[in-house]
Amino acid sequence: MRPRSWSASAMQTAGMCLARYKAENVDYARGQSNTAALLGTSCHAALETYVKVCYIEKTQEPSEKLLLDLFAMNYIITFGNSDTKTEDYRDGVKMLKAWFKRTDFSTFEVLSCEIKENFALPAIFDKTKGKEDVPFNYIWDRHDRIDAGVVRVVDYKTNRASVSPADLRGKIQARAYGLAAQIKYPDAERIWVEFDMLRHDGPVGTVFTREDNAATWRFLKGEAQRIADADDSKPLPETLNPDCGYCVRKVNCQVARRNIAVGGVLSLTPIERVDRRAELSFQKRAVEAALSELDQVIIAEGRAEDVIEFEGQFNTQKITAKNMRSVDPDLAFRIIGPQLTAKYGGSKLTMDSVDRLLSGDEIDEKQKRQLSGLIRNNKSEPFVQSKRKPGVS
Repeated sequence: MRPRSWSASAMQTAGMCLARYKAENVDYARGQSNTAALLGTSCHAALETYVKVCYIEKTQEPSEKLLLDLFAMNYIITFGNSDTKTEDYRDGVKMLKAWFKRTDFSTFEVLSCEIKENFALPAIFDKTKGKEDVPFNYIWDRHDRIDAGVVRVVDYKTNRASVSPADLRGKIQARAYGLAAQIKYPDAERIWVEFDMLRHDGPVGTVFTREDNAATWRFLKGEAQRIADADDSKPLPETLNPDCGYCVRKVNCQVARRNIAVGGVLSLTPIERVDRRAELSFQKRAVEAALSELDQVIIAEGRAEDVIEFEGQFNTQKITAKNMRSVDPDLAFRIIGPQLTAKYGGSKLTMDSVDRLLSGDEIDEKQKRQLSGLIRNNKSEPFVQSKRKPGVS
């Protein structure tokens, strides 16, 4: 399968379902826009123009009124009507007012905004020709210089669900931005990537190192080759995923239709999903409460009789505990400093992050010894594990 270009959103789609990827990125089929997407487009357009005229071209004085006037203009163009007495319009005004109040442009220099660029991502489509470069397209909503040698990529988001720095590190879009900036600035040691969450308290950011960006490059090359290897002359695999409802081909997708036919989750209307999910949640609570009561009795009996294993007619049970490692995050953050603190999760520090720091070269040997000294080994609270007996169906 040979696309004209790659992109982060396309790679994300390919990871969920190759059939949808072909429909949207090779055949260029599109679904209907919803008001959430249109509102996002209106806000993005207003912010793009505002930043350009105020901080790049410097032909206008920054003001809340200018920003809201630009939003009104773009809202009317995007929605195709002049009715600004709507919930969507009020929602946009609220987000942009909050953004204007909390965004201070005196601490950085804006280098560009909304410029479409690309880098070459190779794949083999024909073994007789070898690797062929395909452009990986990206658009940075805003590109800043924080100080000498430190750049930042900012992406405006109108999502209702927020994200954490840890979430950001797992998103293909954020990682692709980091890689694109590393290619553009090969000498940069660190690349800041921020999602400016317009509905929430503001930017959520993370730092990508050269090693991180090299890993992203390897991942994208692997995904590109997987797509290139897919034979689109035959039906491609259809895969159910949480985004099936937004797929342009959902009406004729055989996997989706079979799911509906047997009463799967796609057979439920939005109203039915609300009630069914609530019922399952209530049932889950009841089951968890019953399990908790049973576990209390089993653990108490095990302690009294000094026994950790029990046998029933069909199952066996064992009282066990997990080995757990932990560090005091406040003490750890004093050792690793503010930049690594921001990179590895802000107020939280996982043991995976500690292991990365101890095995990598981001801290020196003295810091590694100090950080290692903070690690504590503990046992979790006892819990019950159940197993089916061999040969029992």
